[in-house]
Amino acid sequence: MSNAPDHFRYRTRLDEDGVHIVCDRYVVIGETEHFYYVVRHDLEYLARHSPAWAKANRKRVSKTSGKRYCYPDKRDALGSFRKRQMYRMSHAKTAMSQAQLSLAQLDTMLDAEQIPDLHPCGHDDHTSSFVWE
Repeated sequence: MSNAPDHFRYRTRLDEDGVHIVCDRYVVIGETEHFYYVVRHDLEYLARHSPAWAKANRKRVSKTSGKRYCYPDKRDALGSFRKRQMYRMSHAKTAMSQAQLSLAQLDTMLDAEQIPDLHPCGHDDHTSSFVWE
């Protein structure tokens, strides 16, 4: 598709030099009225020469949706990356709270005469802020 725009998606990479923000470029290999079908640019040759592989590995991207896998505009792709990183931090905080609260109770459980199937661990500042409705 020569007229279809390239798409972009940002991610992080960790290596010996630290964390890097990386922009992946996706090329359009197919199009319908409402969607683009994209593959990472380094896989374009494979996608063009193996229709079965392309069909199994392509990503379908809406042309109009606000939330997409990748975006034709780098600013929109960076905005999506920011939102994904914020969700990632939120999930990590919750996982950290659960790990800390449960680790604090493990010695008590191991010292018990009979190990319970359910043991309350309480809340910390993060988990106590949740709304349970």
